[in-house]
Amino acid sequence: MKLIKNVLLLLLICLSFINCEKDIIQQESEEIINLTKESPFSSRLVFSNEIQNNNIINDKLRNINQTRNNVNFESETNVFSIDTSIAKYVEKQDGSGYSYTFTLIRANNYSPELENLVLNIDNDTQELSATIVKYHYNEEQRTELLNTGHVSTHSEITVTPLDGDFSDLLTENNSSPCTINTNTYHITPKDGTFLEGPDSTCSHQGGAAGVCDVYTVTTIWCPPTSSGGGATTTTTSNPSSTNDPITTNTNGGTTTTSNTNDPTNDYDEIVTSPLLTAQQEISQCLDLSLVETNWLNLRDNEYEALQINTYIKDVGCNDVEGDIVHDAITAMIIDENLTFEEYFVQNMVFFKAPAAPIDDINAYLNCFDTSAPAELTIFSDQPVPGERETWTWSRDVGHAYIGITQGNTTRILGFYPNGDTVPGTPSTNRPFIYGNDQNYNSDVSITKNISSSQLSNIITSITNNTDNYDLNNNNCATFAIRMANMGGITLPSTENTWPFGGGNNPADLGEDIRESNIIGTEINTTTENAPQNNGNC
Repeated sequence: MKLIKNVLLLLLICLSFINCEKDIIQQESEEIINLTKESPFSSRLVFSNEIQNNNIINDKLRNINQTRNNVNFESETNVFSIDTSIAKYVEKQDGSGYSYTFTLIRANNYSPELENLVLNIDNDTQELSATIVKYHYNEEQRTELLNTGHVSTHSEITVTPLDGDFSDLLTENNSSPCTINTNTYHITPKDGTFLEGPDSTCSHQGGAAGVCDVYTVTTIWCPPTSSGGGATTTTTSNPSSTNDPITTNTNGGTTTTSNTNDPTNDYDEIVTSPLLTAQQEISQCLDLSLVETNWLNLRDNEYEALQINTYIKDVGCNDVEGDIVHDAITAMIIDENLTFEEYFVQNMVFFKAPAAPIDDINAYLNCFDTSAPAELTIFSDQPVPGERETWTWSRDVGHAYIGITQGNTTRILGFYPNGDTVPGTPSTNRPFIYGNDQNYNSDVSITKNISSSQLSNIITSITNNTDNYDLNNNNCATFAIRMANMGGITLPSTENTWPFGGGNNPADLGEDIRESNIIGTEINTTTENAPQNNGNC
């Protein structure tokens, strides 16, 4: 009897553990499901021409300085500028409003902290509210923002509502207190999962290594007697709650609050995302001279600064790439008409001779029986898989090539310049050479069975070719398209541009293959290596 009681007790304990475990699993599942939501915001960079088309924003900026793109305020205590040549546009997905975020730069401020001017529009009322948002980053967080575009760890944020004339940036304003609450969203662009709260991080994305967009959502309610200015608050996290921010008075007599906006009164909800200027990011990476710094800060050179910054982000911040940027800036100072893109292309080798040249093309293709059918494949290694970008700052222009298989025999080959080729120079037209492209990267390919006569025509065209390689008119993609058409794979001859030229290219060829619907063909969109050559004769 005692044994039976013990067994029953053990059984009850096991059932309790099982039920508890089920509850934990269910709770974890619900948490995971709750993470997968539609992102409430979207953002992109916008530039002077688009900013100037927004009359509400421009009217507000005009109060600072009549449509100038770099506005300076000076007083005994404040010297700063607002760069209005570029902004981060953030839109609420529910259509209720949007904001423009501009960088604010104070003179002689070398701290890692970041200040932004945020102009927020309510779509229902078309009213504009202005705030200064200050991110109290440390050096590590600032570096992470530069390298990844987001900060994965928590940082304090100071929010200052402004009067319409921006006088709070110049003088102290002790107007009535405002209630301010701030939440931070970390959103994954691809799958839409996000975490929110005053102390949220990108932990659901693996920390700083994950891809994550960061948004700050601030609600501001000011008493009817308040002008909306002068109330500066620093938002920190409450250890006892993930939802209740604490606001502490730093200037202007603000009150401490815990999500207590008066629901009977109107309040502003401001959405922003941290923004650094291209010049700030470049100077963080490179040791710039005073001459280089002044050149980058000129309004006429804003686009070149953006190009240089894009280049640094693509290739990384190191001494080799830094020397290229220093040399490029020197060249552009000397030649005012030279662009960074032009300098980069003219001084970098993009189109190279093959790593494995084919010395005897007849012998290379001699194993094929031209009286029998075969299989033809057109491969495209795109600079950016799935995109029509013809080149990248990392010197990738892609490559197009073909493969022929007959039984156990396979040959992979491409059409190359017999020597390195630089756009905009005489080297763009030179003798050709075929290359052995076995195991070459492929982002997309198309395969079709071809007849013996089609095989014969293709091999004859390859072995009898005498035309030069021409970067703009007869390149690797031109060759691949021509072979495809001879094999009954009718692909468009899409042309695109690159610095100092344009023509057929692997990027457009790859996208044309993806979009094709040719009977009797098989399309492979998996990024992988092409087959090895096989078969001896």
